Amino acid sequence: MNLATALSSTHARLEVLNELIKFVGTRTVPAQHRIFLIAAKQGWSDKKLLEHLHLAASGDYSAYTFSDYEIDLTVLLDEPGGAGAVYAMNHSIFALPSLNTIQPYRRQRKLVTCTDGVRITDISQNIATLFGSDSSEGDHAFEVPHPGRCGHTLSFDELATEKRVEYDPATDNMTGLCLEHLGSSGLETLKVGSGIENVEAAVAAIRAERVHIAHETCVGAIAHLALSRLAYPSPTFLAAVTFVHIAFASSISPFNSLHGPILSVATDGDPNRRATLFMLCMHQEILPGNPLYPFVKNLDGLNRCVGEDNLTGDFDYKHDFKHS
Repeated sequence: MNLATALSSTHARLEVLNELIKFVGTRTVPAQHRIFLIAAKQGWSDKKLLEHLHLAASGDYSAYTFSDYEIDLTVLLDEPGGAGAVYAMNHSIFALPSLNTIQPYRRQRKLVTCTDGVRITDISQNIATLFGSDSSEGDHAFEVPHPGRCGHTLSFDELATEKRVEYDPATDNMTGLCLEHLGSSGLETLKVGSGIENVEAAVAAIRAERVHIAHETCVGAIAHLALSRLAYPSPTFLAAVTFVHIAFASSISPFNSLHGPILSVATDGDPNRRATLFMLCMHQEILPGNPLYPFVKNLDGLNRCVGEDNLTGDFDYKHDFKHS
């Protein structure tokens, strides 16, 4: 009797397993791998697993137990693809996390746009926004996750832009003019206002070549140097024309002392700004008493010059060959 019962139970389970294999092999089940992980963790029976696979295939069940890898992948996907790409992958067979799920790890913050000049106060405010709280969700402040005190890399480079003047409704400003020569152009304001006088003045300044329409912009961002899943690259905090403003604003920011200093400057090493980078990153030598000295004292031939807080430059050496 016991043998007959065991054989009957085994036969019934084999039927369920055969049906499960056939279903998985012929149907598209969103987040199928997560359903199997949940089943193993919670000890589901074969029949219960098959039922949940049917529900998932019909859209009546979703497995929300996301792995760190899936969250990381979605955060990276959000960088180039934006909300549209994240939405598409969330509704695909992979069922990656939604925008709401990754908000604590990757958040678009309200930054000040430099449209009528580069100001240290604007850059400092943007740095504070990256390291402080965010209130983009209504009136509820959201504390930005941070891996703790660590070193940082300041990255910047020039990006090509479309050579045209545009209107920014958020500030009522004309954008696209070269900020480097804007101060000597004679333009009193970039505000459009209610009339056309300011627009005509800008057109006259461009035609007189007192200012030109920019064809590239300097973009800067701060990245955390930490082994933490919260240490995602920060979004761009500045679009301007000069690196000096970025470095100065970073050095005077109170968040520098709270979250850690900038240890390196990463750029392509364009010769046009090499003198500035040399001034910031190579004006003092690593001497006894410096915490780095024990590590570099026996490295003959090493250039031991650094900047404040042992700031070093990470430049693309290939530019030496491209411009030689």
